Amino acid sequence: MEIVSDSITYIRKVVSPYFLNMLLMLTNVLIGFYTHSYSIMFSALLGITISTYLYDVNDANINMKFMDTIVIFTIFFPIAFLWFQHGHPTRVYAGLILLWALGLLIIDKAIIAKSVEYKHPAQLLLTPLKTIQEPVTDLYIILHYLGSYGHFVFNVEWALLVLL
Repeated sequence: MEIVSDSITYIRKVVSPYFLNMLLMLTNVLIGFYTHSYSIMFSALLGITISTYLYDVNDANINMKFMDTIVIFTIFFPIAFLWFQHGHPTRVYAGLILLWALGLLIIDKAIIAKSVEYKHPAQLLLTPLKTIQEPVTDLYIILHYLGSYGHFVFNVEWALLVLL
């Protein structure tokens, strides 16, 4: 177990959020190229270009919130194009995924983020007696985890792949 913990700590030190954002956009470029969906490919290339420019301007002080917004828009832009190319059931499924993602994000930002300190949900498994005594606190921790930026990006990317 110590090996897993040490390797996760090492990955968190070495891999930056900037690198993860660039990797996601590069993956979208490859997906767009493979599927001949040029809206995905060109929006991801535009996002890579803007992110690279921002990194080159000031690499010591990167505005990660703005770069995260760029990643979200590079996914939402092709969704807007693909939305009208599919029939009703596919759009409904993708729309429900987007509503799920937005709902969790809004719940997290409006209610939970102010009242709960960050704790990984796996830590809840280590204290089952506390979970039985205070289930609402653990529910808030789980909702805070599901409403995070990473899960939001995952759900939006999932909606994009449904429309693809």
